[in-house]
Amino acid sequence: MANVNISTIKSYGFSNTWILDEDFNMVYSVFDSTDFNSDLEISMETWANAFKDKGTCHFYLNVRDSILEIFDETIVPSVDYEHKTTAQGYFLAAKFWNKDFIYQMEAEMGFSISFRLPNDTLNIENKDDSKISVSKVLKDVLGNDIMIVDFTSNDQMAKDLSSTNKLSYVLITLLFITLFIFFFAVRCWISIPLTHITDSLNNGNSISVAALEGKKDEFGEIARLIERFFEQKKHLAVEIVERIESSKKHQVP
Repeated sequence: MANVNISTIKSYGFSNTWILDEDFNMVYSVFDSTDFNSDLEISMETWANAFKDKGTCHFYLNVRDSILEIFDETIVPSVDYEHKTTAQGYFLAAKFWNKDFIYQMEAEMGFSISFRLPNDTLNIENKDDSKISVSKVLKDVLGNDIMIVDFTSNDQMAKDLSSTNKLSYVLITLLFITLFIFFFAVRCWISIPLTHITDSLNNGNSISVAALEGKKDEFGEIARLIERFFEQKKHLAVEIVERIESSKKHQVP
């Protein structure tokens, strides 16, 4: 019977299970002897604190220089899914975070796992932007911090994100350069020639468009038209003056 129980708890990933009565006295227990040669002795005070004003709990213990993760719930009628009725006993299951369990998590999650004390700060002097680090604080039954677990990515996803960010910066830079060249070209090819043409028409001479007359584009054609217009206007004014003077000479005294 013991072998069946051990096989059962191992199939669920647990290393220890306990059943306690309503006064936290041990009724039954089973453990995986591959972790330790003897069962764990956990005080009744710990169990009492775990179930204080609640029907389920989840906490960690630092036991035998190892981390023990414990899941607990009260034994109640099956219809009481929320464990609100008076406890008729307690069922507890635990998992040691041993090397095999940590290696298994690292393989399944793709993260490397490391531990540090609550007072130790994470070393970020040699921060690698190609990796993502996530920290989890492990708390005991009273809510005190007992250990911090750091999960650090060692897959390609973070590197791809970093490369994407660098590519985005390059594309944004190229976009700004392209916009600058575009506006500079618009100013040189359109705005400045239009300004010269406007000044020439407002001032009534072709001096402002003299620099455009040699161009073979539309603005050069407009500049040459303006030049001819002012030349014709000048000749017309001279002709009018000459006709006025000639008519004065032929008038009968």
